[in-house]
Amino acid sequence: MVKEGRNDHWYLVKARQKLEQKLGWGSVEEWTSEDFQNLSDAILAATDLSLSVTTLKRLVGRVHYNATPHPTTLNAIARFLEFDNWRVFKQKLSTPPDPIVEKSIPEVTLPVKATTRKPRWVLPVLFLTLLTVLFLVGWQKQTATFEAFSAEVKEQVQFSTRPLSEGLPNTVVFEYDVSNISGKTFEIQQSWDQRKRFTIDPTRQEVTSTYYYPGYYRAKMVVDDQILKEHDLFINSNGWMAAIEQDPIPQYILPEEWQRSPYLSVQAELVASLHEREKIPVLAYYLVQDFGDLKSSDFKVETRFRHTFIDGKAPCQFSYLTINCTNGFMRIPMSIAGCVGEISARFSDLVFAGAKMDLSGLAYQDREWQTMQLTVNNKQVELTINQEPVLSGQFSKDIGEIVGFRFKFRGAGEVDELKVWNESDDLVVNETFE
Repeated sequence: MVKEGRNDHWYLVKARQKLEQKLGWGSVEEWTSEDFQNLSDAILAATDLSLSVTTLKRLVGRVHYNATPHPTTLNAIARFLEFDNWRVFKQKLSTPPDPIVEKSIPEVTLPVKATTRKPRWVLPVLFLTLLTVLFLVGWQKQTATFEAFSAEVKEQVQFSTRPLSEGLPNTVVFEYDVSNISGKTFEIQQSWDQRKRFTIDPTRQEVTSTYYYPGYYRAKMVVDDQILKEHDLFINSNGWMAAIEQDPIPQYILPEEWQRSPYLSVQAELVASLHEREKIPVLAYYLVQDFGDLKSSDFKVETRFRHTFIDGKAPCQFSYLTINCTNGFMRIPMSIAGCVGEISARFSDLVFAGAKMDLSGLAYQDREWQTMQLTVNNKQVELTINQEPVLSGQFSKDIGEIVGFRFKFRGAGEVDELKVWNESDDLVVNETFE
């Protein structure tokens, strides 16, 4: 029997213990911010649900937070631990011990004069009782669960997408029909990120939303927090584009503010303005398009780039090459030698965490340009930096076709070359920026 509400803390402790066992990273008290980022990535890859680093820290008690975690958060953790949902996770565990009952405040009898007035403590007690009732009603509403929709019901849902333009930003029309579905909340989720949800009117059949970043998205029709239908949506970059990443809307780099010859770079005036910001942002270059039959399990990439931003507010000089795929991504970071413990490289479900191993090979060498070569043959990864082997391993999860390349720099950076070969050794991308 599952005991609700008051014993949820016991189940959260059990979930933390199972996370420690599954990941093998030691106690959660020892985890670094990079560990939490790796966990966030792993949960996304395994469940297609995104939990922020802050949410995960709250969940395991690294950040003080009194509220009950959102049901979606609990379900994501349960699915990552290979349970259908949080309720099933709780059912599979033994019944928790009864909670400690707080001692009631002893009643104190004071001599009072005979009067028809109510004692002074009555109003405060009534007020506290009312607050308790309101809290319990709100909590019950927040943690309410809904009956799962059957496959037959899901088949009745109609859901499709239609971009209205090329390039960015891009307004997308969502066409849907949920007239046969009974539910309380109807939402569309733009992508894997649950923060990108918005409520829709179930009596209508069309709504629009704007996408500000290029990429391959899996939009979702969500009813009562359950995904009933998904539809793939491809927003290409219409050639190379540059932007300063920020939520919710990026700052696009105008054509006169950056250049593609002799390499990808932004104007010095723009770089100077970045130094004036309290928090140094991320500059990104994107190439997102249809590359044909470019499998993530068999391809080769060669590129040259350099980090060009020196500022005490961004001491690690992080840079990343992200390879976006239809069902996941690969990410290769670099930094100065003193910060390699804070980075991690990811190739589908294959993760190399700097907090757990020596990633000094991903540190910038004593040269201006860094040369990177990535070869993937039947999911076997071989990474070389400046002609030196750095990482090797094999991933198991196929993440589909490659649809984009993104270079990110904390502050600013430049790209000199990008060449990509497919499984047949055909050169499908040949950017020399000459």
